[in-house]
Amino acid sequence: INVPAAWDYLLKNKDDINQDVLYKITVGASPSPLRGVYLRQAHETSHKQAVAITVAPKFGYDDNDDETQQQKRVEFEQRITLKSEAAYVDVPKKLVLMNNGRTFKIEIDPTSLTPGLHTTMIMGYPYSEDGSTNGAPLFVMPITIAKPLPQTSTTNTIMELGNLNFEQPNQIHRHFLTPPESATYADIFIEDTSSDTNDKDATPRLFTLHTVQLLPSTPHRDNEKQRSLNLYPKQMTTTSIPIIGGVTLELCLARGWSTLQTPNAVNVKVVWGGVKPLPATIAIQSGQAGSTPVRLYNGLDSDVTLNPSAKLTKWKTALRPKSIGNVLPLGERDVLPSHNARIYQLITEYEYSPDKDDILKEYKLTPRVPSLNQYLYESQFFAQMVHVYDDSKKLLGVTDAFPSGITIPANSGKLTLRLQIRHEDPQALEKLNQQVLWVERTIGDVSLSIHNSHMSMVANVGTFSKRVLKPDQSTAAFVSAPNLEALGKIKGLQCGRIRR
Repeated sequence: INVPAAWDYLLKNKDDINQDVLYKITVGASPSPLRGVYLRQAHETSHKQAVAITVAPKFGYDDNDDETQQQKRVEFEQRITLKSEAAYVDVPKKLVLMNNGRTFKIEIDPTSLTPGLHTTMIMGYPYSEDGSTNGAPLFVMPITIAKPLPQTSTTNTIMELGNLNFEQPNQIHRHFLTPPESATYADIFIEDTSSDTNDKDATPRLFTLHTVQLLPSTPHRDNEKQRSLNLYPKQMTTTSIPIIGGVTLELCLARGWSTLQTPNAVNVKVVWGGVKPLPATIAIQSGQAGSTPVRLYNGLDSDVTLNPSAKLTKWKTALRPKSIGNVLPLGERDVLPSHNARIYQLITEYEYSPDKDDILKEYKLTPRVPSLNQYLYESQFFAQMVHVYDDSKKLLGVTDAFPSGITIPANSGKLTLRLQIRHEDPQALEKLNQQVLWVERTIGDVSLSIHNSHMSMVANVGTFSKRVLKPDQSTAAFVSAPNLEALGKIKGLQCGRIRR
């Protein structure tokens, strides 16, 4: 911070009431306005985009309705000069902003950009007759474009990135790729093409591979992969990752910071594979012979060998609360300092009775709350905790938003599970006072047979034969219900419990 210049600016503009105004920038319409423009998918970067930008003045952090603030609103008028640093962004030159805000449109043309990451900003300055933009902007709106690479081969199953040269440690190569719609996994082949294979003192070079796909309302951890690679000269490694077809894949390869300064090159090739199942998930109810048909479609340019398998590995038991949960205020120190709001908690208790054989031995279980689990910072509620106690009220374990297995010692008897949820609005907590909690157990592997037809599945004769699926061809598969004899060997498994 340039303190003298900042002080001079404050003295010069101390009487300008517009200097106390904040500006809220939103992109697009409700209910989910954005804070900037981010174009990442192939269909977004292949043609021009017209985007609506809304600028709304906010009079102070509280923006209350007292007489002074209302008078400022009535008198507010700000003339603004809009500037863009990039030639591919077309913005209006001027904007007159009143107290109720204003919407204007910009045009972004990413078609002429090279593949890779591009960033720029739209800035709004106080208007001046000579068009100068001295001083700091009133507001800034970021624009980011991640343009994917075009297909590099005649087939849609292979993407050649070629030789990537690494001259320095910490150097990063970043690429954006578009997998085919029907692809379900990618094989990434990385080969160190250095020529010093006869050097007896050649040491492995450390690289880090990171891939990620961005999906709405989905955390990065669900669609990312990171792996450290130690490559000797001429060594090749393969990394397989699950992907979502048609969604841009960001692939980064970085050289380790501690790697020697010796330059080297790495050849990278990505091979797409898999078939697209429709539907992607199936459910088999009690009394059914098996699933509805699952269509398997090959949308790639090469043959795919099909040999599907299915198995059950877990079962879940639904528990209802012993009684309606209680909503209680927390202590005097449990308040939100921003607006002095008291925090409340909902306490709900459940009972779980294990099988007689399980009581005599150690086992594991995982408490799950489907409506709350896997959400932390983006959760509507402040905190979620499940405490597990044995019949002597001894605490056996605690889980939170990301539950893991809890070891239950032998002779623990009937278990008590206590769910705690916190929020500032007691009415929001009361809606969860009859929340169902699931107890998940592992069952080993129960194999399910797969058939070519519904008739074969019902009669339980024959199985799905291994076959080659040509490009643009599809076939159907039927997953049979689990064998009752195999299920009968699972201790504690009862009618009405869910297996998956």
